[in-house]
Amino acid sequence: MSLIVSSLRAIAQVSSNGDRYFVYLFLDRASSILWRIIFILTLWFYEKGMKVSYTEK
Repeated sequence: MSLIVSSLRAIAQVSSNGDRYFVYLFLDRASSILWRIIFILTLWFYEKGMKVSYTEK
């Protein structure tokens, strides 16, 4: 579990630096389908949370 969290933190740091190509390359190399599903769900929940916070304001 901590491996997934550290991976997400690393990706967040890279994407914040604007180096998106490295993120896509990293995801393409990730052989675990389960890891991709967790990553997609994380992004989906994040976007859903952002929309909810916008509608509350």
